[in-house]
Amino acid sequence: MQQSLRRLFLAPRLQRCVAIFAIAWGGGFVEAATFAPITGSLAIRAGSKPPQTTPAVIGSANLTDFDFPAAVASASLLTSIPNASRFNYETTASSSSNSATTVIPPSATANSSFEQPFTTAGQQWIEVNATVLSPADPGVSAFVTFGHTGQAPLVIIGDTAGGSTTRMGLYAAGAYSIKGNVNTQATVAPAHAGAVSGYVLIAALGDFNGNLVVDAPDFTAWKAGFGSKTGTFASGNLDGDMDTDGADFLLLQHQLGTHALAIAATTAVPEPTAVLLAACGLALISPARRISHCRTNRSAARRAAMSPAR
Repeated sequence: MQQSLRRLFLAPRLQRCVAIFAIAWGGGFVEAATFAPITGSLAIRAGSKPPQTTPAVIGSANLTDFDFPAAVASASLLTSIPNASRFNYETTASSSSNSATTVIPPSATANSSFEQPFTTAGQQWIEVNATVLSPADPGVSAFVTFGHTGQAPLVIIGDTAGGSTTRMGLYAAGAYSIKGNVNTQATVAPAHAGAVSGYVLIAALGDFNGNLVVDAPDFTAWKAGFGSKTGTFASGNLDGDMDTDGADFLLLQHQLGTHALAIAATTAVPEPTAVLLAACGLALISPARRISHCRTNRSAARRAAMSPAR
């Protein structure tokens, strides 16, 4: 190992930079994410009963308040983190009133909200999936957002018209959060309901052959590892579930054409690889600058020697 490092740093600058680049990109499977504790709350109020609120800090909770015949309110949240690559969520809220005319304040209200922060140590492929029920009802609001923690969202998903939608891309290392919110207000009969569900998947980029782009040869590499249970990147496992299967194939399909150097345009922090490349560029340029500087100094000295003394 010491001999290898000695050869690396005694090599010409170009070879050294290529080797550093290979180390930066060839490090294998990066741990997908570190999840922080979930935050949020469930809050309901129905009829003349006092409101109920519970913090959603344990990952799953449910509140239901019945106060017939005036109003009903309920809210629920269920989340899970099966591994370091995936976060699943499902939250609902509903409220209803038997009033035939608009009632202000609402006869019942229900709100469910959560925020799940996570941190990635390296560049990762992230998929945000959501099914959002937020009908054209002034008493219902539901949405999912994703972005850097503490900053404006990069992704906002509203009503998905009965289906699901997935937003995906390559993101730089950093702190991220997915948030979900469902809010309902029963100002008039009948029921007002909203819901969000889906997942966040943090995966590796399937550039198996190291040519900096996900393309056909990477599919060949995945095929060679199909069925493997080793759970390694080299075997074709992208989603961190310890096997190489159809889910990894779908990830490759989504990533097709993605360049390994592409990162989210919203980040101003350079990737470690970008920093290495910049350093390599300076290392390659600096000798030329030193040579040019030396030649300029020698020329100036020669002119001074040949010029007549004043």
